[in-house]
Amino acid sequence: MRKRLLSIVIIVALIFISVYTTKVIIHEREITSAIRHYIFVEKQYTATEIKEIDVSYHLDSLILGYDPYITKVIFSDEPDTIYFYKYKENQIFQFAMGETSYGTKHKE
Repeated sequence: MRKRLLSIVIIVALIFISVYTTKVIIHEREITSAIRHYIFVEKQYTATEIKEIDVSYHLDSLILGYDPYITKVIFSDEPDTIYFYKYKENQIFQFAMGETSYGTKHKE
């Protein structure tokens, strides 16, 4: 009886983790697509002007009550400066900048 109950608990936990992980991956892709559209279409940057766009999920931020998705954009002409963008309620805005040099060319 205990083994069966333990098996059921493990199966339910695995299903929950699988569904949650799938939801995170789908939302990351949605944010990445929206940010890429914003950068390349609305702001009219070219692919050569962008070094990196990275959307990542941080469970610790969620636990602390913050948005768990962090979007970092690095421009080719400022490789030491990270620009942070927020995707919230179908709107995108730059909300912070991490300077490791004196570059602020792309500040909005």
